[in-house]
Amino acid sequence: MSRTSVRLIAVQLALAAAVGAGLWMSYPGWRLGRITDRLRNEYRDLQFITPADFAGWLAHEKGVHPVILDVRTPAEFEVSHLIEARRVAPEAALNPSELPGDHQRDIVVYCSTGERSAPFARRLQRAGYQSVFVLDGAIVRWANEGRPMTNGRKLVTQVHPGDSKTAPLLKGAHRATVPPAP
Repeated sequence: MSRTSVRLIAVQLALAAAVGAGLWMSYPGWRLGRITDRLRNEYRDLQFITPADFAGWLAHEKGVHPVILDVRTPAEFEVSHLIEARRVAPEAALNPSELPGDHQRDIVVYCSTGERSAPFARRLQRAGYQSVFVLDGAIVRWANEGRPMTNGRKLVTQVHPGDSKTAPLLKGAHRATVPPAP
């Protein structure tokens, strides 16, 4: 084989590898996984629960369901949220009327990707709540896995796209057609 042929093959392999890496990095699950890994590292003091484990917990008939707190915007919550979730403003002072009086009660917090819910969960812990969980991958992963959501009136399958960074993380069928926030 000539040197030119070897070089051509090497260039083609390098190009194929670059294209493959670019496609892989653009895959929503991979990018969401990177966000989740970063949050788990940054918030090592918090407990994270996967959507599968949380769905199993909710399906358990004999157990008491946790308090589910959604820390997204009102517009995001209106499009869809987890069944039984209450919306709370993550930046506001903790409102005792929105939180359980029993500091031992299980609480699961979520947002779009975990970037708002992890800091809020830490605030709850610092306020004395003993059993606080962050939904791993948040509502984006929950929706992408096809888990049940509501808009308060009926079951739905789509999530508000959040902002321009969150929208591509949602699989197309689960991205609501409202424009993302800037």
